[in-house]
Amino acid sequence: MRLYNPKNGSQFDTETDDELHNAIYLEAGWMQAPDPEPPEPGFAPVPVTYAPVEPKKAPTAKKLAAKDEPT
Repeated sequence: MRLYNPKNGSQFDTETDDELHNAIYLEAGWMQAPDPEPPEPGFAPVPVTYAPVEPKKAPTAKKLAAKDEPT
């Protein structure tokens, strides 16, 4: 159950749907929150799929030493 606190505007979901458990929150001043409005079509998240990446080979010690030597 999603609950709303009218005093500070916070919302949270209870861990259980037990009526006695939720009654305690309701008696403490929390109210049942309305369902959230669906997002506008332009702002809905789009799932992203990434292409696999091939790891590059690290240069060997001989290649690094050859680069450091003066010609």
